[in-house]
Amino acid sequence: IVLSNAVILSLSQIGFNIVRNAKYVWKNPGGLFEGLEHESLSRKIIAIAIGYRTSSRPRYAFPIEQEVDGRRRFSFSPESAETAEYELRRNVWVTPGTPFLLFMLAGFIVMLVVGDLSALIFSGILSFFG
Repeated sequence: IVLSNAVILSLSQIGFNIVRNAKYVWKNPGGLFEGLEHESLSRKIIAIAIGYRTSSRPRYAFPIEQEVDGRRRFSFSPESAETAEYELRRNVWVTPGTPFLLFMLAGFIVMLVVGDLSALIFSGILSFFG
């Protein structure tokens, strides 16, 4: 139960990234993909879901873009968090370096307070359609 709760809670990171990117677009119209206009729509959607563009120096975040032949490109390849460096540049795309252990702790607390999130979600779906 703790693990399934942690996985469900970790998916909330996607929502936070989407909200962060929407906030960036609100403050900087047209600047979300500046320098990355050549990337495909599918890669832009993936970037919006797993990361965000930061205008300040990110703390505890890993880059999801790199420079190849003088052009900025998204790089979604998994890299070991143990050997990767945190991003220090401004105005780059990053993904949060949130350890899964935090989601495990949150999943444990949710289990104590609420119970099994997956059972609640499925029972809610069944009651909605049934």
